[in-house]
Amino acid sequence: MTESLTKRQREILAFMEAEIERRGIPPTVREVAARFGIASPNGVACHIKALEAKGYLRREPGISRGVSLPGGAGVGSAGRGEARGARYRLVGQVAAGSPILAVQSDDEDLSIDEAAGARPGDFLLKVKGDSMSGAGINPGDLAVVRPGAEARNGDIVVVLVGEEEATLKRFFMEPGGVVRLVPENPAYAEIIIDPRVTPVSVAGRLVGVVRKL
Repeated sequence: MTESLTKRQREILAFMEAEIERRGIPPTVREVAARFGIASPNGVACHIKALEAKGYLRREPGISRGVSLPGGAGVGSAGRGEARGARYRLVGQVAAGSPILAVQSDDEDLSIDEAAGARPGDFLLKVKGDSMSGAGINPGDLAVVRPGAEARNGDIVVVLVGEEEATLKRFFMEPGGVVRLVPENPAYAEIIIDPRVTPVSVAGRLVGVVRKL
């Protein structure tokens, strides 16, 4: 029963429930403020406190996204060793340099926040090499890749060269179907591939980067 809630409280509760269902984590105070055009995060905090007092939410003070629904859904308990986001498969590594073998690693899943750009169906590749450092993609980073996404000229994509080699580069399709893969580091040369000679396909488009500090 939500009759005891104000219209705005009902809206905020519905938004939080929807985000927990969609993302597996509750929205931040700032995300709620942006969604409803509330100028001050303190205004959102007051609504959340009211929802907690009326039994619609539970809060854990001092914890990022530390809000849950009755029944335990959506606890954002960073710092307690629990996952803060959905889990994504780390399928191997990709070269930000010359193409290398993309080693399959089916036994490793990682939990990352949707703030990294990920959504269900995406996968992760560990970056090896520094040819994309000018785009902020460094060795050891995790590339968040969206399979099946259309590759447009200028997109950063994971390209399969031949049957098993993969590389991460900025993609351009030239007249005649020739593929040009452009690094973001002047120490590396462009890679030109003629699909009539070497099979080439786009495995997915880069949508985010996760850096382990």
